[in-house]
Formats: sequence, structure tokens, C-alpha cells
Amino acid sequence: MVQFLWQPYAALISERVGETRFMVGSLLVNVVVAVPMFLMISTARPALVLCGIALGTVSGSGYYAVLAGFLARAFPSRVRYTGISLSCQLFRPSSAVRPPLVAQALLTSGGGSIWPVVAFNAVLLPATTACVAALARSTARRTPQEARPVRAAV
Repeated sequence: MVQFLWQPYAALISERVGETRFMVGSLLVNVVVAVPMFLMISTARPALVLCGIALGTVSGSGYYAVLAGFLARAFPSRVRYTGISLSCQLFRPSSAVRPPLVAQALLTSGGGSIWPVVAFNAVLLPATTACVAALARSTARRTPQEARPVRAAV
């Protein structure tokens, strides 16, 4: 419910401050929020767990509110579908499967301590932030001819 309510506002804010700036800001806020979120969740008290998850959802879902449009503009229209599809399908096995497995392994090897998982999260989020910034720079360097919309071949 938190994500459902927050994402439209996040998209509006990103229009005002700029898509890349908003995405980078959301990811950096997510780094800061990770410690309190994990601390709240580790209490196992339902109200605090709910607050921790809501806190993480607000900081993370702002990024996702803008991601689809950001990726659509990252590829010229003649290769947009293929570019987005390939990047998602090729990266998905490593991005969707490995982090939860690594986090569980860290939690288990750390004797149930959340700190190795927090550190892992603190490595992944800045890496994602750097990739967003690099993709934004790459897209901005595209020549006007490449950036011009191309008629769909339907």
C-alpha cells in the first residue's frame, strides 16, 4: 500500500528535480535508510517490522517509479525494445537470484547478525547509483540524430 501511494508522488517529484537526480537521490537515501530499516526488522516486533519495511519501500520505490521511463530514453527508439529486453533478461539471473542468496548466506555465517547484510546492501546500492549516473551520461551524449524519435515499423 505504501508503494502504491508513494510512486505517483515520486514520479511528480522527479519531473520537477530531474529524473537522474531523483533516481540517484532515492538510491542514496536507500543507503542511509538501510541501517534503521534492518534494525527495526530485526526487533521482530510487528509494528517496528512494518515501519522498517515501509521505510525501505518509500526509499526504494521512488527509484522504481522513474526507472521505466529512464530506461526507455536510454535506448534509441529503433532498438529500444530489444535493448531493454536484453539488458533485463541477461542481468536478471544475477540481480534477482544472487543477492537474496548472498544475504541469507551472510546472515547465516554472521550468526544472525544483520550487519553483514547491511554492508552488502551498502555495496550494492552505490554500485547501482554509479550505473544510473553512467547511463544518464551516456544517454546525454547521444547525438540529436540518435535522440530523434523514429517511426514505429508496425
